[in-house]
Amino acid sequence: MSLVIGQDRQTFGHALVPVLAVALLATAVRLVYLVYLCPYDLVEDEAFYWEWSLHMDWSYATKGPGIAWAIWLSTNLLGTSEAAVRAVAAVAAGISTLAVGALAADVAAYTHKGSQGRASPVRVGVVAGLLWNATPVFAGIGIFSTIDGPYIACWAVAAWSAWRAIVLRSPIAWVVLGLAIGVGFLFKYTILLLPPGLLLFVLLSRGYLRAGVRGRAVWPWALLAGAVAVVGLLPVLIWNSQHDWQTIRHLLGHMGFAGGDVAPHRPGAGQRFPLQWFLELLAAQAGMLITVIVPVVASTIWGTRRGGAPFDRPLGVRYLLLAAGPILLLYALVSLITKPQANWPIGAYVTLIPLAALWMTDPDEPVGLRRFARNAAIVGGLLTALILARADLARSAVSLVSPALAQRIPLGRLMGAREMGQDVHDRLQGLRAQTGLEPFVVTIQYGRASRVRFYLPGRPTTFCASSKVGGRIVQQDYWPEADLSSPALLGRPALIVGGSADGSTWARAFARIEPGPRLAGEGKAEMPVFIGYGFKGFQPTNHP
Repeated sequence: MSLVIGQDRQTFGHALVPVLAVALLATAVRLVYLVYLCPYDLVEDEAFYWEWSLHMDWSYATKGPGIAWAIWLSTNLLGTSEAAVRAVAAVAAGISTLAVGALAADVAAYTHKGSQGRASPVRVGVVAGLLWNATPVFAGIGIFSTIDGPYIACWAVAAWSAWRAIVLRSPIAWVVLGLAIGVGFLFKYTILLLPPGLLLFVLLSRGYLRAGVRGRAVWPWALLAGAVAVVGLLPVLIWNSQHDWQTIRHLLGHMGFAGGDVAPHRPGAGQRFPLQWFLELLAAQAGMLITVIVPVVASTIWGTRRGGAPFDRPLGVRYLLLAAGPILLLYALVSLITKPQANWPIGAYVTLIPLAALWMTDPDEPVGLRRFARNAAIVGGLLTALILARADLARSAVSLVSPALAQRIPLGRLMGAREMGQDVHDRLQGLRAQTGLEPFVVTIQYGRASRVRFYLPGRPTTFCASSKVGGRIVQQDYWPEADLSSPALLGRPALIVGGSADGSTWARAFARIEPGPRLAGEGKAEMPVFIGYGFKGFQPTNHP
């Protein structure tokens, strides 16, 4: 079929204004919520990345420097607070909303020869923006300041600019594409899985691309985009070249491969049946997309039966699917080798949600199943987002009906850190009065150490002993102030969090260990607490 560019009556330019309005409104609502209504303390990852921002560097042991740089900028502009740390997530979510909605509108604005343009770009773009904010996983990363929010924003900008660069031959779009991939790499390395999908799209669509727009060479601009993207790789490469390529070893270990910084998983080890990890990954994706996936499946069946949108836009459908393909395929294969994390494939949804919006917008079906599916997805998703935003109130409401069921709503990771910080402070004061020495805090987990530090009055240095007790190297191992080998710590008492229940993890490092009561605000009932007297230090452990 011969493909040519054609525009719907409502052009993309007109569609961008309402999409931008949705993005600005979503961002404003999130910022107001974070400042005035958010009940959640920083989770461990957020506190960990905040602590990175206190130690600005080219890169870090497990991730690129993007999240640390962003939090540093936000907290220096707004002050150190939960809202300032999380403003990064809110702004990133606004950028994602704009880019996803604009991509959907852009694809809807161009049709193949003979198409009547059934769904307007305005409708498709706005629905895509709303679906994005109504999807549980993206509602979550719009609140909590982890690497996923900015990474997904960069993926979305890259996907949108790639469409405009490849299909419309926009020179500026090529530059934006390279910039988005380079910046995205600073947050999460898996953004490099987007270019293979784009290349595959170019190869499968080369007949159209030769005939669609003449007189503009593509490859010089593509090379420029690649050069711009490579600049984003340099900080990570510089840091790793100075630290024995620790990030590579971390990634290999994280995915269960040989050569990593942890022992690799054997295929099938610990599984109840061979495909357990793969099926768990599928179930996790369904859970993260629950408010969208059921309506999309229903509307897809309806759209397939009727032959409607987006089947009148084969080039757009091809692009949106191929852009999502490599990351989905890679993690499907990884799940056959090791246990993946649920959030690993979420970059794919940047282009799958615009595809869903195309399916679910059809002006010829005003009261049909597709309209119902679209409205159900948006309303259900927004209600779910409200519940996620105030899970504490949801838990209180459920407890009126079933206290046992209310206890199943997990709040331990989200709340209690303020109480924990005050309890740690009080215990340190008691140790100081008891021994006449300056006590310190040591944990076995990096995120716990950072979370305690954020909520301790004065935010003194806390210590992580992971690499000292047989665990993996963590970022604290690279900071002189957090070095457990410091002679200044010898002989001092410590409040100890984590490790084995009998205290054997710490016995060799202290003259005496005594069990202590559970910390206030602690969400993990099994988390042990000890008091250590007379710190002797750990045996030297070699690390980069």
